[in-house]
Amino acid sequence: MPRTEVMLLTEGELDPILVVEAALFSAGKPLATDEIAENTGLDRRKVAGYLKDLQRRYEAQGGALEIGRAGEKWSMQVRTAYAEKTTRLAPMEIPLKLLKTLALVAYHQPVLQSDLKEMVGEKVYEHVAQLVELGLVKKRVHERSFLIMTTDAFPEYFGIPAADREGIKHYLAEKVGLQLPRTDEKGNAKLTTFEAPQDEGATSTDASAAQSPPS
Repeated sequence: MPRTEVMLLTEGELDPILVVEAALFSAGKPLATDEIAENTGLDRRKVAGYLKDLQRRYEAQGGALEIGRAGEKWSMQVRTAYAEKTTRLAPMEIPLKLLKTLALVAYHQPVLQSDLKEMVGEKVYEHVAQLVELGLVKKRVHERSFLIMTTDAFPEYFGIPAADREGIKHYLAEKVGLQLPRTDEKGNAKLTTFEAPQDEGATSTDASAAQSPPS
């Protein structure tokens, strides 16, 4: 069985193997040896050795975590035997562009996909499909379009009380930097007053085009 190299450290000196461990934990994603060296100041010629030593330490401990390697990158991960039990607790990664579309759905729900298209453009089809796949929104056919709304998993994921609809709307809008809609004299928000961020390239389309498939 390979032995882990014993290093003698001077007082106040950090164990480079533990520095590598901290880097993997902090990154939360696979890292190449060059990335670890560049961000920690460690000798890039020795990082690969530190990683192998760290991997052996975790194997010897026999815990639920392991140091895994995929190609040229290394990561701290849950062992396969324990992964099934913790999958639902793992954070869901949602790109900012999807969060912005999700915020619009949450604010205007139930909202027609054709109306949502007026706010975010052609990308609405891709965004809605991905949000449905993530289980955060659901849709059903409504006349010649789809009616989009959030699922029960949506408030649970963001840790917001499901009954607090206004809180959900404002929380998401502020989280992604969306401008809240102006309201009319009756306090009703209009779709046309909700301005999507410029960097998202919102476009305006003719929602009344005849003989088109569900949009």
